[in-house]
Formats: sequence, C-alpha cells, structure tokens
Amino acid sequence: MTEPYVMNFKVRWSDLDANGHMRNTAYMDLAMQTRIAYMASQGATPAKFREWKMGPIVFKDETRYVREVNLLDEIAVSLYVGGLSVDGSKFTLVNRLHRDEVLVADIISWGAWFHLEQRKVVAPPPKLREVWEACTTINLETLG
Repeated sequence: MTEPYVMNFKVRWSDLDANGHMRNTAYMDLAMQTRIAYMASQGATPAKFREWKMGPIVFKDETRYVREVNLLDEIAVSLYVGGLSVDGSKFTLVNRLHRDEVLVADIISWGAWFHLEQRKVVAPPPKLREVWEACTTINLETLG
C-alpha cells in the first residue's frame, strides 16, 4: 500500500474537555477506530479475531499534540506501521491526525498480538501478519 489508510471524523460535543478542546482520550479513540477499521478492511474482522482467539494489546502510547482541535473540526486520521518484530508478534503503529492537511497530533503505540487462551504474546497467523505488512510504513525518526 503506497498511500496510508485514512478515516475522516467530525469532532463531536462528547469529544471535548472542559476548555472546549478535544480531550486527550478522544484522540486515542479516533486512532483506535481507524486501526480497527483498517484491520477489518484487510480481512481481520472481529469474527476472525474470535476464530484466532487473539487480539491486539498495547504496551505504551505516546501522543504529541501540535495544534488545537475544536468542536465540528473535520479530522483525517491516517495509519502507518512504524516497525514489526521479526516474527510479527510485536508492532509499532503511528496515527497522524490532520485538519485541513495541517498536522494536529501524532500518536505512536507499541503493541503485540495476544493469545486469549494461552495468555501470552504470540506470533500472529499469516493472514494477520499480512495486515501490517500491507500497511504503509513510516520512519519514526522523521516524526517531530
């Protein structure tokens, strides 16, 4: 995939904090929704995750805020892979959020595939590994 996967959102009243700006957890909600939608678009649907008895887990999230986001702003959330372990069990994902093509935030997450019965991090089935391999990559050193 040469272009990143992108989803568009409009900032809702419930996304705001007491100052009228988008709350920090709303940024993460948009990033997670984009990731789930991308995986489903590649065949890794909720039903497949139940079949595989696994799902993604996150070890760490880092958000860099660049510009304010306010009520009814239209936000484009793009998804990139920043890295994969050799066996594909661990990954780094990057979401870049833009308003009118201006960067408003970057979210970097370090995660892994977790087997729900074995209760441990495992290498994903080939189809699931292909999902991240098909995603546009980004060099983490080029971010902010």
